[in-house]
Amino acid sequence: MSDKVKRKMSTFVTDTEKMERDLDFNALGAKVLEEIRNGKPMFGKDGAFAPMLEKILNAALEGEMDAHLTDIQNLRPQSSCA
Repeated sequence: MSDKVKRKMSTFVTDTEKMERDLDFNALGAKVLEEIRNGKPMFGKDGAFAPMLEKILNAALEGEMDAHLTDIQNLRPQSSCA
């Protein structure tokens, strides 16, 4: 396996672990159920699912940006200071 592939896999694992920490689906799900039981609409700008959707989309966008920036960094020629 090449170093580039190993770096990408390592970045993916780290990003996945970070996303799992940031997105506590059990807590979000419990909050959504509580809000629905209290009469809050499920969908829409102020719906019960809005905060969960926002966190999921932000995590996905952050992952895309990290992957893109990693690709750019890996494409740059490495300068040697000899």
